[in-house]
Amino acid sequence: MQRRERKLRVVLVPCPLQGHISPMLDLANILHSKGFSITIAHTIFNAPNPFNHPDFDFLPIFDNLSAPDTSPKNLIALGASINANCEAPFKKSMAQMMEQPKEAYNQVACIIYDTLMHFAESAANHMNLPSIILRTASASAVLAYDSIPRLHAEGFIPLQDSDGGWWRLVTPVLYSEEVVAQKIEETPVAVESSEVTTPAAVAGGAFNDTSAGESKNEDAPPGGGEESSESMEPATLSITGV
Repeated sequence: MQRRERKLRVVLVPCPLQGHISPMLDLANILHSKGFSITIAHTIFNAPNPFNHPDFDFLPIFDNLSAPDTSPKNLIALGASINANCEAPFKKSMAQMMEQPKEAYNQVACIIYDTLMHFAESAANHMNLPSIILRTASASAVLAYDSIPRLHAEGFIPLQDSDGGWWRLVTPVLYSEEVVAQKIEETPVAVESSEVTTPAAVAGGAFNDTSAGESKNEDAPPGGGEESSESMEPATLSITGV
């Protein structure tokens, strides 16, 4: 009698925000096409729709998030609450999964988690499972993160804003070309035309052609920086159709 080959199972833990959960589900589809069984461990908040992914198993994690926790005004607080609230429930759910007979459930090969969901690493270490971090940000975001220590050292961050308004973070701040040249290191930057220029030169081009910048900024909120907070923020964060 031929022995049936058992698949390895991968547990994926996405961050419950649209730009994070979609790449994680894309990775899940790739791994499934390579023969892995897939479990998506997700928060109750912004949970993906299992009916859209019939080949996956879904493992809800009780997150105990309140309405203030899910406010878009403070994403840092949202991340902190998720990691504080989900570690114990996730460990319990994973322990129950791994206690099932091997004939009934495939062996867990590893846990892949979003870089913001670091509670999953603690659970993986607790159960002696390998873990892999998925960073869903673009390569340009990695360069931006690398600049944070320098921006902090030079006093650009944290922002001195008594209102604490998140919308101020997306309001363009234009400096003179002299200030840009003084504050930003003259690091070469690649542009589409294959020319190599500098951050100051790039910024200088924006000063010389403000109309072009306005036409390209289609995603900017209407009304510019004067828009009120009430018209620019949703009541809570939400995603649909994933």
